[in-house]
Amino acid sequence: VARMVICATLVMILTMTFRIPYGMHGAVFTLIISRESPRATLKHVRTTVIAFAFSAVYIFIGALFSLDDPTLRLLWIIGTLFIAFYAISALTNYVAATGFGILIAITISLWDMHVPVELKVENTLWAFAQTAMACAITLLVELVFSGFRRGDALKRSAAERMANSKLRPDNSPVRLFARDALSNSDHIKFGLRGCLAASLCYIIYTSLAWP
Repeated sequence: VARMVICATLVMILTMTFRIPYGMHGAVFTLIISRESPRATLKHVRTTVIAFAFSAVYIFIGALFSLDDPTLRLLWIIGTLFIAFYAISALTNYVAATGFGILIAITISLWDMHVPVELKVENTLWAFAQTAMACAITLLVELVFSGFRRGDALKRSAAERMANSKLRPDNSPVRLFARDALSNSDHIKFGLRGCLAASLCYIIYTSLAWP
């Protein structure tokens, strides 16, 4: 708890000092990616940054092809929401799946605003930068705390290595998708349910011009 509080506080101090957008988003992510050890946190940091970078590229490509056509834009949003929810169900890495979907969710309304495209691109990059900053701060705090408990950490790490060596063989391949990602209809059903709920939210708040 102390590590999480310190990380979130540091993120908000930097956010308010330099007036960086999406401060709440960065602070929340310090709570999500903080783990029981620096090694586990580093793994989640790496996954989160890669997922958000991929999501940012996906957003820019989608905007390039759909921004000037309202109908195409709506279809792109609905399709994207389905992909995001399907990924949450079908990918083996939940952090990567949610990371991809979260950046899309928080920037959808941004790209619908009547502001210069340059500002939309800038704020999308700031949303990614907030995540990267939260990851860096969280990892740094984890490393500092681990220095105070290095002896216990070494013992625990040795125990974890021994346990892992018994549970799985060396060089075990890591799968990106679940084995039944294409054959299990539950993944598609979950994607459709999530897409329907999120799309209805989008259509309602857009129609009523809610901020």
